[in-house]
Formats: sequence, C-alpha cells, structure tokens
Amino acid sequence: MYFIRSYGRRKNRQQKEISSDFLVKNLPSLDFKNYHLEIGFGNGEMLLNNSILNKEICYLGVDVYKNGINKVLKGIEKNQLKNLYIYEMDVRELLEKISEKFFSQIYIFFPDPWPKKKQKKRRLINESFAKILDKKLKISGKILFSSDHKDYFEDVLNIFKEYNYQINYIFRCLGKDAPFVLSRYGEKAQKKEILCNYFMGTKTC
Repeated sequence: MYFIRSYGRRKNRQQKEISSDFLVKNLPSLDFKNYHLEIGFGNGEMLLNNSILNKEICYLGVDVYKNGINKVLKGIEKNQLKNLYIYEMDVRELLEKISEKFFSQIYIFFPDPWPKKKQKKRRLINESFAKILDKKLKISGKILFSSDHKDYFEDVLNIFKEYNYQINYIFRCLGKDAPFVLSRYGEKAQKKEILCNYFMGTKTC
C-alpha cells in the first residue's frame, strides 16, 4: 500500500533512530479512560507539554520523521513520562489498528498544505480521511486543526461541518496569540507575521 507522507512538513537531513520502550508499533495494554492522538507532531512541543500537564490522559503521537521522533523520545525520558507513546508510521496504518470510537481528541496542527492546485490531492485531510477520523473519535470527542494556509483551513473546516461537527470556535491570529503551545511551524509563522487559523469541532453523532 502506498501512502503520501502529507502530514509533516518536509525535512532534509534525518537523524539516526534511537531505541525506546515508548516507540511502539502496536498499542500497549494500558488502563486510561481517555486517549488523545496528535498527527504529525513536528518537534513535539505540544505533545510533550500536554503529557506533562495531564498525566491521567494517554497521548499517542504519530509521525514519519526521525528528527522530531527522537526529540520527543528524549523528552519522554527526561520527564519520565508514562503516558506518551510514539508511532513511526503513516497515520493511516496506525488507524487501521485502532478500534472505533477510541479517541477523545485528535490534533492536527500545521500539516503540509501542498499549496499548488495540482498538489491538493496530496493533502492529508480530505473527505475520505475525515470519515476515518470520525469513526475513530468518540461521541462528543474533539478535532483540533490549524493551518497557516487559508484555503486548506477553509476546506478542512467545511469537511467537518458537513459531518455535522459542532464548531466550538474558529480562531485566527498571529503566532504569538495562538491558543496552544507554539510548534516549530507556529513559531515560523509568528516570525513572518503570517496569520494562523485554528478551529475546534465536536462530534455530535
């Protein structure tokens, strides 16, 4: 099966892989009431911050780039976290292993926008992938999405509106006013004074 690596921004040099009990291929047997998924976590700023602040929630991060994966694994070790697990694979491969109505929240922040018209088919979030996410999200679960590309943001927002998600808020700001911990790409947008777009939607049925 061929997957387009569309949820992380492209990078050049890759670091060597490091081993960790928290770099997994299958979900370990865990006893958490709530599971949150971050797709394409970059350097893991928000993933680590949330895991430190919310020890009662299990966080899963999925990405394909070793640079960010290694930084998060080091952060797990440094902070002695027991509620954060990392997957080095395409998110669609991971979701095939996950039961329906599993996640309480799913985060997708600053995925590659593939801005050219002929590149749009490479975008991660489209109607078919949104349908998969919807199946994996609990009733009243939340989708949080951000992009510094207005066209992509509006497309994703409309897709989830069509799935009858209640849009809790739409937030547009420069990076410094972001409602979440800034990622590497959020910081870049801030330095360039690019408007960032955020929304949170709740699954209603």
